[in-house]
Amino acid sequence: MEQTGILDQVKQVVSDTFGVSVGSLTAETTANDVEGWDSVAHLIFINGIESAFGVRLPMQQALDVSNLGDMAKLVQDVRQA
Repeated sequence: MEQTGILDQVKQVVSDTFGVSVGSLTAETTANDVEGWDSVAHLIFINGIESAFGVRLPMQQALDVSNLGDMAKLVQDVRQA
């Protein structure tokens, strides 16, 4: 799956997790842009990403992603490893 498809799926996880419209999300969307996305919610988001993609993300890298595009790139990198 190319990164665009991965980004679309990452957006869907955000939408499902936080109840926001997929259309309001971009690769540049950060946790600060989404109401209710705090450190605890970020762990729930990471779990959702791992479930959606069937991967185990390196926790420190997953905690350090700055936007949805970075999360899509991390998922792509983990899937290719």
